[in-house]
Amino acid sequence: MKLNPGVVFGSGCHPITIKCLESIAIIFQSGKPKTVLYFGCGTGILSIAAAKLGAKKIVALDLNNLAVETARENVLLKRVETTVEVIEGDAFNWGC
Repeated sequence: MKLNPGVVFGSGCHPITIKCLESIAIIFQSGKPKTVLYFGCGTGILSIAAAKLGAKKIVALDLNNLAVETARENVLLKRVETTVEVIEGDAFNWGC
C-alpha cells in the first residue's frame, strides 16, 4: 500500500507496521469488526487497511496536527473517506 508519510511515522515499511498489518488481516479473517478505534494514527495506514478489509467505521485519532493532516490526505488518496474519520485529539479525553 503506497501512501505519503510526509514527516510523520507510518510508511508501511517499518517491521512493526508490517506486523500490525498482518495482525489486522488475521483478525479480519475471523470476522469483520464494525468499528475500529486507532489511537496514534500517524499516516493513517492501519485505519486505511481496516477500511479496505471491510470495517464499516474507523475513528483515527492523533495529537499531532501534522499526523492528522497527513492521515486525512492519505484517507482521501485511498478513497476511504466515507469510512475513516480522522480526528485531532487526546485519547485520554476523547469521547468524554
